[in-house]
Amino acid sequence: MAMKNNIESNVAATERKSPDGGWGWVIVFSSFMIHFIMDGITYSMGDIYLHPMMEVLGCNRGTVSFIFGMLPAITLGSGQ
Repeated sequence: MAMKNNIESNVAATERKSPDGGWGWVIVFSSFMIHFIMDGITYSMGDIYLHPMMEVLGCNRGTVSFIFGMLPAITLGSGQ
């Protein structure tokens, strides 16, 4: 019986409360959602604006796609 009480007291002593009050997972989820939305916008801009930009600039599909392809290339190349 004394051994059981000793183990229970050790378990209770090792349980720690998170220093942020449990808000860490909210921050992780929020960060995921921000990246999910912003990466979706970044990588789909070429699909959304391809035809309007072709008409405005008077360029072919390859040139306009190259312009939109530079956004992720610069972002990833700069280490952001």
